[in-house]
Amino acid sequence: RNDMVMTVFLITECNANVNGGDEKRPSPLDIATFNNHSELKEFLLKNNAKSRCLIKRIIHKRKDVQQDIEAKLEGLTIAEGPSTNIPTRTIMSSLSLETDSPEPKKKKSTSQLTDLVNRIEEFKKMNDYDNVLDCYLQMINIYIENADGDTPHPDLVKTYNNIAMIYHRRQNYNMALGYYTKALECALKSSNHSGLPSYYGNIGLICAIQNNDEAALENFEKALAIQCSDPQQNQPEIDRLKKFIDSIRGKVQ
Repeated sequence: RNDMVMTVFLITECNANVNGGDEKRPSPLDIATFNNHSELKEFLLKNNAKSRCLIKRIIHKRKDVQQDIEAKLEGLTIAEGPSTNIPTRTIMSSLSLETDSPEPKKKKSTSQLTDLVNRIEEFKKMNDYDNVLDCYLQMINIYIENADGDTPHPDLVKTYNNIAMIYHRRQNYNMALGYYTKALECALKSSNHSGLPSYYGNIGLICAIQNNDEAALENFEKALAIQCSDPQQNQPEIDRLKKFIDSIRGKVQ
């Protein structure tokens, strides 16, 4: 992906999808940014390339076996949960279903959310995650204002999780844990429980990094129990969670 000639050929001649590939992995733009390849980055942006995450080089100085285990835990993949992105096209229908507010207020809220979603995409392209966080917090206020009684807005859960992932990748683990917990609490109140394994798993990972082994195991095992309800579909996540659990148990033995 760092080969300028090959990239130009694939996109211009072969009509390759500049944003293709696994959504949970870095995009070509993310890799070009990480490698400081300004020419390739400029070309990708001109072809509507989008950023998916911020790549950071983390170097761990390992003094003993325990630090080696902690480093492995800290480097494990974050589970993003289902549909962490909030498509603009879903905002109108979800708000209209979940609030009895007057029509002008609904239209205003929808317009605000649409604007925030667009701004988030632009800030992500610039790796400006401070402003991304600010936009997410504004979205949370709108979702809370338009909640249907005690039932959280479905996108509120995703937004809490998105904020948690940003703090997680920044290694601000206390903030990450707080927002993962909010996402979990909202998910438990909603009718859609598909994200529960991801929320339990990420809470477990934060607890493991903070050496709270008992809480880490408890959350990993809850996530594993849910994933094991459909082992064929969830085998990669089952393997991932077992890896987490083995790392913790190896640490405490």
